[in-house]
Amino acid sequence: MLSGKTAFITGSNRGIGKSIVDKFFKNGANIICAVRKKDSKFSDYIAEKTKNSKQTIKILEFDITNEK
Repeated sequence: MLSGKTAFITGSNRGIGKSIVDKFFKNGANIICAVRKKDSKFSDYIAEKTKNSKQTIKILEFDITNEK
């Protein structure tokens, strides 16, 4: 359904955002995960999820409250 598409998902390392990551990934999307702070637990989760997949999930540290 989303094969060949890329989704940009904010707040993706927990709660609703993480559920959206799972749903989009299951439907074939490549994903850019926007998180305020990188977290090794979430990074490990993403690495395991993409381990045997041609799809990609990239983590982007992105805090909209900080202009820098």
